[in-house]
Amino acid sequence: MRPTTGLLAVVLPLLAAGCSYSGEWLFPEPDPRVPGVQELGTLEPATVSTYEEIQEAVHYGELAPTGTADIGGATFTFEGTGGAVCIWVDPETVYWSQSVAASNPQPRFSYPDNVRDDGDIDIRAGLSVYYNGSPGVTLGDFQVRYQDELGNSIPVEFNQCVITSEQYPAGGAHSGRAAPEYCTLNNTQLGTSYTVILELFSAPYDDNRLGYGLLLTHGNCENLRNLNPTETDECLILGESIRGDNDHDYREEPFIAQGFTEVEDVSWEGSSTIEGLFCAAYSSAQEGLLEYCLAEEEEIPIRSDCDEPDIRCFCGDIADTPSPGSR
Repeated sequence: MRPTTGLLAVVLPLLAAGCSYSGEWLFPEPDPRVPGVQELGTLEPATVSTYEEIQEAVHYGELAPTGTADIGGATFTFEGTGGAVCIWVDPETVYWSQSVAASNPQPRFSYPDNVRDDGDIDIRAGLSVYYNGSPGVTLGDFQVRYQDELGNSIPVEFNQCVITSEQYPAGGAHSGRAAPEYCTLNNTQLGTSYTVILELFSAPYDDNRLGYGLLLTHGNCENLRNLNPTETDECLILGESIRGDNDHDYREEPFIAQGFTEVEDVSWEGSSTIEGLFCAAYSSAQEGLLEYCLAEEEEIPIRSDCDEPDIRCFCGDIADTPSPGSR
């Protein structure tokens, strides 16, 4: 039986409305004070020779989603020095895998991490002449296309940033959730402009604002690692867990603080403590991290309270612990 004219009059407008579906509700609401795409300006590589100098050379800021499917993040430029330059970024806060092994467990990591306060930043860098984004407007990359004799479009990658990390010392992969990421640009061309991309791969679930600490220094990144008094990269930069309720406007000033001394005033209380305990647990059998989480649970026994905007829990909910051998 053919549909009636009245039924078509109802169905056709619905189909037309379906075609205009935007899906905007799937994306977090952008914050006008924290643009989804930021331009941080031109930075000067710092010269550091001690751990204390490293702490005071860190630029602190925040990234936030664009509110659309467009990729968010930030860019900055620097001039080549004729030698090596290290780019190092540490996104908030710290992440560990809970130890639930049936045999040979690690008690210091037996409490779960709170993943809602963690984010991820990916680095790319190269000569500014190859950068195809619009600073402060859209994030781009260093890919250039040319046509061969057969008319095929061939992409050529000019990203010079080879990521190495504790997880992937040989390079070839990004560091992942809440982990520091760094790369060395060797033999930079003196006086030539380089662009660095800090791509917002993921923002924290709790407030959709990702605090970070950024270092740009003369020399190889291994020099910074050798100056680190701890055995893990996480504690080279401290204090990057910035409270999202600050009133800083990143449209007017790209960084909220310069150096650890300044950022303490806007960081979450206890964030540097949890990083230090993680670094100690990572490099030894110390159980300070577990003791901290047990104390936090005692102070905030109703773990759903951790979702309140004025409360920050660095440890997860022990009730979410999977049983050994379960899927």
